[in-house]
Amino acid sequence: MRDKKEGFSGDDAIAKVVSEKSEYPNKSGKVKGIIHGGGKAPGITVQGEFESSAAKKGEDVFIVTLTEYWNKGEFRHYRIYEVSPTNVKFVKEGGDVSPEAYN
Repeated sequence: MRDKKEGFSGDDAIAKVVSEKSEYPNKSGKVKGIIHGGGKAPGITVQGEFESSAAKKGEDVFIVTLTEYWNKGEFRHYRIYEVSPTNVKFVKEGGDVSPEAYN
């Protein structure tokens, strides 16, 4: 987190949403990774990309979008959160059905 004088940034908001175990980057950007899904162990693994982004909504409030892409970007699934220094609120999700949904 940044010094209070610098304010709450988009990357600070992303870091509040993304857990340490997540494939998503904890600041704005996109990384390659593995999407795990496909039912009972060992299930399937799908090559994918994970993107984190933030858009300023108001003073110290950001809309954070986490998007996963697979099948060379043909498919995507996203989750949107409203984030402030003291709160993370899930807003909605959409797009294609993620391979993770089949766990």
